[in-house]
Amino acid sequence: MTQAVRAEAEVLERLRALFVGQFHAEVTDADTDLLASGVLDSLRLVELLLHIEQTFAVRVPVDSIELDDLRTLRGLATLIAARRDPFAPPAARAANGAR
Repeated sequence: MTQAVRAEAEVLERLRALFVGQFHAEVTDADTDLLASGVLDSLRLVELLLHIEQTFAVRVPVDSIELDDLRTLRGLATLIAARRDPFAPPAARAANGAR
């Protein structure tokens, strides 16, 4: 297992724990559409962004968010990884608003 795969798995587990702890929702499939399934609504989406910033120490500017990045745990994990990884290609970090 590569370091990137391990890092994604760790982020996914932390996200699952965040959803259980904060939203009382168990998300078992990383590809479940959180909006279509009703796990997230507009208010919870804002709460989620705050919790992500606090939990993962990343900043997610609202003007740089693509809704599709927030639909699944896998999309969220990719977004977080791009913001946390200083070795990610500059285009990936810029696309996610990272510096």
